[in-house]
Amino acid sequence: AKQPWSDGRVGMYGEGYSGFAPWAAAKRLPLALKAIATSAARAPGINVPMAGNIFQNSAYRWSLHMTNSKASDDQSDRDDAQWRELDQKWYRSGRRYRDIGRLFGRPNPIFIRWLNHPSYDRYWQKMVPYREEFARINIPVLTTTGYFAENEPGDLYYFTQHHRYNPHADHTLLIGPYDDRSMQHGPLATLDGYQVDSAAQADLRELRYQWFNHVFKGGAMPNLLKDGINYEVMGENEWRHAPSLEAMGQGLQRFYLDAGASGDAIHRLMQHKKAKSAFVQQTVSLVDRTDAGWTAPTDLVSNRVTPHNGETFVSEPLTRPTAFSGLLSGQLDFTVNKMDMDLYISLYELLPSGDYVPLFGPSYEFRASYAQDRVHRHLLKAGERQLLTFKSERLMSRLLQTGSRLVMVLGVNKRPDREINYGAGNDVSEESIADGKIPVKIRWYGDSYIDLPVR
Repeated sequence: AKQPWSDGRVGMYGEGYSGFAPWAAAKRLPLALKAIATSAARAPGINVPMAGNIFQNSAYRWSLHMTNSKASDDQSDRDDAQWRELDQKWYRSGRRYRDIGRLFGRPNPIFIRWLNHPSYDRYWQKMVPYREEFARINIPVLTTTGYFAENEPGDLYYFTQHHRYNPHADHTLLIGPYDDRSMQHGPLATLDGYQVDSAAQADLRELRYQWFNHVFKGGAMPNLLKDGINYEVMGENEWRHAPSLEAMGQGLQRFYLDAGASGDAIHRLMQHKKAKSAFVQQTVSLVDRTDAGWTAPTDLVSNRVTPHNGETFVSEPLTRPTAFSGLLSGQLDFTVNKMDMDLYISLYELLPSGDYVPLFGPSYEFRASYAQDRVHRHLLKAGERQLLTFKSERLMSRLLQTGSRLVMVLGVNKRPDREINYGAGNDVSEESIADGKIPVKIRWYGDSYIDLPVR
């Protein structure tokens, strides 16, 4: 701002880590900062190094690479096969999550420091605006993200917290069928096998500069940014606009989790709760490591869904086209023999052709003990029937066709590239396979349901 060529006004933009930097600056309210535009932004403690309070191995890799000054290690740090091998080595060993650096032979004190803060405590709160600090941010903000962006939970955190503590915030959200690559290089015509609607193939970089031109020079607001929420409806090939996340849908459509016939591997999503509904019994071994080579599917369109430690629920065919737009929420009614567990939820449209298309991705993952409050941990009551309400941190907007079915997968999040929650109720990073000799045993009762915002 002090440069002779500057008029004293500064705008910041970035994606990923560079999307975190403008928010870190805005927290301190520099007088020269007049606008920020971020996409697929990192939010420390929200979507990195953990998501849903579950630590991810990729954070160990990233922090090790970013703090390594040896140029000779650069190529090695970028070797994906090496890191998959480490995932499997740690997974098969059954050792504590804190030991991953010892197994690799390269200790990482920053990663250990992160593990010492599994809650969203002051360590994380000091990095970006927190609560009332959002109320003091009165500059224009543009957030761009995607239904398939890894970092989307960070974008939604900044957006929802800004509006929560500053009801008059000038903060605009644009979202479409994009992933993190789309944020960096522009939308793709085909995204991991999914044909992106032509309407969604907008020039996001040009949009950003048009928005800055509007803010700084009084230019016209880009046509796509007509309201607070601007979202492309997948399958409808159309952009829609709403003043808030809640206004994306005109109501909620509730689906109950039904066990179906005895012995069925696939259960049902029912719009009406049965008077006497059986429960779905789920058992997950915490010591089994035969799935060490498992990796999450990368194709968005597939002819089958194979749940990983999950149960599948399928609705009846839709009798008319239905658009689900907004945030998934719901309530789980269950008993479990553990004091904690990590869960994931995935939603798909099952087309009449037999293809599955996800409504969002990756899956919504969360640690049960933090589902209500990411700052304070509330352990489950082992052996007691209890309720757990949740709201997803991933948006969706898709028009499901007549004859399509809604498919939900609800599972236990136990995988080689994640911290494993053995349910002992201790610091999860200190738990090992010795704490998991007894498998997770869950009963999902028929009072459990999900709510989908519908138009």
